[in-house]
Amino acid sequence: AAGDWSDWASLGNAGGPVTGIAVAQDGGGALHVCVTHKNNTVTHRYQEDQGGSWMGWTNLGAPDAGAIADPAIICDSEGYVNLLLTRPGKDGMITFRQIADGRFVKGPAIPALPPH
Repeated sequence: AAGDWSDWASLGNAGGPVTGIAVAQDGGGALHVCVTHKNNTVTHRYQEDQGGSWMGWTNLGAPDAGAIADPAIICDSEGYVNLLLTRPGKDGMITFRQIADGRFVKGPAIPALPPH
């Protein structure tokens, strides 16, 4: 709140080499980090509450049979975290939504935009 930065702190081993990372705040102000890995899996770690302790890494698995890349996290109007992943070589995106108990559930695919 005072605008000062803390010292660097490790978030631990996310489960292997990381190929992409995304960070966002949820509706309560807690930070969420999602990373993608070379084996096309996704892991997630978050704060218990704003400025609070970090929970351990959770493996969300491999959401698609192919490669995934470019993770993005957005907070929706209900304060829940949504994870978006592109699929290189395929059209559209894969979506996940965090639900009230903290788990992520796979949402509908977002189709690619038609060419102009």
